[in-house]
Amino acid sequence: MPKGLSFRTQTDNKDPQFHSFIITREDGSRTYGFVLTFYEEVTSKQICTAMQTLYQMHNAEHYSSVYASSSCSMDSLASSVDEGDTTSLSKLQRYNSYDITRDTLYVSKSICLITPLPFMQACKKFLIQLYKAVTSQQPPPLPLESYIHNILYEVPLPPPGRSLKFYGVYEPVICQRPGPNELPLSDYPLREAFELLGLENLVQVFTCVLLEMQILLYSQDYQRLMTVAEGITTLLFPFQWQHVYVPILPASLLHFLDAPVPYLMGLQSKEGTDRSKLELPQEANLCFVDIDNHFIELPEEFPQFPNKVDFIQELSEVLLQFGIPPEGSLHCSESATKLKNLVLKDLVNDKKNGNVSTNSISMFELLEGNETIARLQALAKRTGVTVEKMDLSASLGEKEKDLKLQCEEAELRDYQLNVQLREVFANRFTQMFADYEAFVIQTAQDMESWLTNREQMQNFDKTKRMLVEKMGHEAVELGHGEANITGLEENTLIASLCDLLERIWSHGLQVKQVTVSRGPGDMGRHIQNMSEIKTDVGRARAWIRLSLEKKLLSQHLKQLLSNQLLTKKLYKRYAFLRCEEEREQFLYHLLSLNAVDYFCFTSVFTTIMIPYRSVIIPIKKLSNAIITSNPWICVSGELGDTGIMQIPKNLLEMTFECQNLGKLTTVQIGHDNSGLLAKWLVDCVMVRNEITGHTYRFPCGRWLGKGIDDGSLERILIGELMASASDEDLVKQCRTPPQQKSPTAARRLSITSLTGKTSKPNAGQIQEGIGEAVNNIVKHFHKPEKERGSLTVLLCGENGLVAALEQVFHHGFKSARIFHKNVFIWDFIERAVAYFETTEQILDNEDDVLIQKSSCKTFCHYVNAINTAPRNIGKDGKFQILVCLGTRDRLLPQWIPLLAECPAITRMYEESALLRDRMTVNSLIRILQTIQDFTIVLEGSLIKGVDV
Repeated sequence: MPKGLSFRTQTDNKDPQFHSFIITREDGSRTYGFVLTFYEEVTSKQICTAMQTLYQMHNAEHYSSVYASSSCSMDSLASSVDEGDTTSLSKLQRYNSYDITRDTLYVSKSICLITPLPFMQACKKFLIQLYKAVTSQQPPPLPLESYIHNILYEVPLPPPGRSLKFYGVYEPVICQRPGPNELPLSDYPLREAFELLGLENLVQVFTCVLLEMQILLYSQDYQRLMTVAEGITTLLFPFQWQHVYVPILPASLLHFLDAPVPYLMGLQSKEGTDRSKLELPQEANLCFVDIDNHFIELPEEFPQFPNKVDFIQELSEVLLQFGIPPEGSLHCSESATKLKNLVLKDLVNDKKNGNVSTNSISMFELLEGNETIARLQALAKRTGVTVEKMDLSASLGEKEKDLKLQCEEAELRDYQLNVQLREVFANRFTQMFADYEAFVIQTAQDMESWLTNREQMQNFDKTKRMLVEKMGHEAVELGHGEANITGLEENTLIASLCDLLERIWSHGLQVKQVTVSRGPGDMGRHIQNMSEIKTDVGRARAWIRLSLEKKLLSQHLKQLLSNQLLTKKLYKRYAFLRCEEEREQFLYHLLSLNAVDYFCFTSVFTTIMIPYRSVIIPIKKLSNAIITSNPWICVSGELGDTGIMQIPKNLLEMTFECQNLGKLTTVQIGHDNSGLLAKWLVDCVMVRNEITGHTYRFPCGRWLGKGIDDGSLERILIGELMASASDEDLVKQCRTPPQQKSPTAARRLSITSLTGKTSKPNAGQIQEGIGEAVNNIVKHFHKPEKERGSLTVLLCGENGLVAALEQVFHHGFKSARIFHKNVFIWDFIERAVAYFETTEQILDNEDDVLIQKSSCKTFCHYVNAINTAPRNIGKDGKFQILVCLGTRDRLLPQWIPLLAECPAITRMYEESALLRDRMTVNSLIRILQTIQDFTIVLEGSLIKGVDV
């Protein structure tokens, strides 16, 4: 009796009630208890008098409270209030009255069995027989003590794989323990669990248990709490629930609901209690199961079970075979009719997993000649007790026999239904394990194909407990370079962090708050304006992700918790947030997260509109800050691009809003070359995400305009994420140092030659640079997919493959002329193409010649496609596209020897050039061949408009 004694009168229902419970020890072992509660008449006059007094006091308090509320009401409502008070008082007197002169008082009493295994049916039968023996007018065949002695000391625990028959007061009891190769013992009827919840709700609760959420069962009946809890945990096989498990939570332990850990608990409801009045400490991650009302409340961001429709269909077929409606109904007359029409022989008996024989066992045959009964009779005779010969055949009528047979058949049906349902669940797990790769989210080659195939992927997109690598392994990998975590693992860890913060903030909370708080400053405004988020819990989680991405989570929470008065007002003394040492340690751990760059907000809310601010920084000392032509810009990221946006004239800064671009990768900038001042020397472009605060720097250092530099009207700039800093620091950081080589330009001599501080690398440094660039690409593909960085940076960024090959082609290149314009690498490539297209070569059938002719044809096709592309890209930009395409299509090792053997190389390169050294060229070819085994996907902005 978890709530202690209860009293009733002769007008109340006094039927005996059976329920079970579990005692969990500190080592995790469980002991099962089975209780039969019945009512006995109170014979003590003192107790009856005390009960009379307590009732009168309770009645007086209730009447005074009702009268006070009615007297304070408005006159217009006085009659209705009085009428309601009279009704409530009459109900109170009718249902809860007690008069010592006319009523008989009854008090609850319980008999209980404690067992190491959950033999629920056997214990229930024994307790019912013992209760009948106690309350029967006719004494039992033997003294009650003999039956108790027998069950305690003479009935052994059945070994695995064996059945046991022992004797109660009137009938034998059979229990069976499954063997090691069978499904584990489960004596609770799953039929009742499905009827109480319904198939759909039960699968949802089952999913919550798999995700290790907090599950609270709610019912007036203790046995219903146990039936649902044991049924759900039974279906977990081969898994086991390892967290807090209290199917019946005593009234004195309600504070257990404050625990910030996963749990499965049951709470008894009071009759007439409204669900809205039930104050729970944390509901964001809580699965609330109202068993009596056939209703569940699921947590936020709840994922669906894989192949849920097929799974439910399979379970429905099994339930319908046994006459149970999938929608569930404890008092469904149609279900009861179907069950009655089912014949026992029509049900399949697979003779395993706890199924017992369908042959009905005669009770008289079981009792006849039993050694235990004979010993009990001899013991009773020696003590002087007269034992009459049992004539059981005469004591049972035909109706009782029929009723007993129906009960046996119903029990057998429950056993068979248990087995079939458990096999369906176990088979579903087996299918999932066999196809586990379908639940691992692989990194797609490009975002477009991933979005296209996303609907066909069988994965848990937003679950919290996916199988990820341990933190120890992460630390080792992160220590090798990249200080960030990406992809599925980041989303999983951040979701778990949000879950932990919700539990900490709800631990020891005085009352549930209904007012919506706003985050600090602009962050709160941005979160409130996100129409995609509908709930307060969703906004709180978005705020956590945003704060973490901005590296301000620890700072904001510390500021929030510094208000001691508010904390004392909202939280109880034992709450986590009021424990100073634990709170400071918690904030310190959150502060350590600032060492990692997270994109947990950017990568999750992919459809929101985000404001961006771009700033173009020209080199004013060498060119005009303002141009007369019409400039434009296009910003690209991992999730998309803005398209071409016109920049207002005479402005170097603009703000625009577009759908989330993700992490920014490239910027395309150019102009239409109109007007007198159409030459523009751009130092860099800065783009800032106004919500997350991430600022990207896109170095340029090149001219935009016809007749200057390489004649480019459009350049592709590769971005780099800058460290978090204030606006003043950003202004200082954005300037390109004179000696720094930008990804595309400082490779040329435009800016650095004017400063006179450049130094040309020697042949050894150039070869080392090629090896390092190729090695970085190889290491990129050998890393786990979730830890790979940007391939675009490795190709086109500073110290990338394009920059390294430019150094090779620039070595010994006769580019600077005194009376002629500068010559670029692309000029050499175009002359090589002209030679390949116009020179007549001797036709030969040798394989090497055919391969060479095919390589020449492919090379000419790619160069002509780049030249005819509808883009105003300069000569250096065209060379970058050619290298990227050759790397993607594994053609660079074929093109290099063609260029090295072209006659134009003798006119445009000095004798000491690397490309004129056969050994160096062969070494370069071997190095480039090492990346041919990898599939390289280029960003769309790099090759836009080139049709190859």
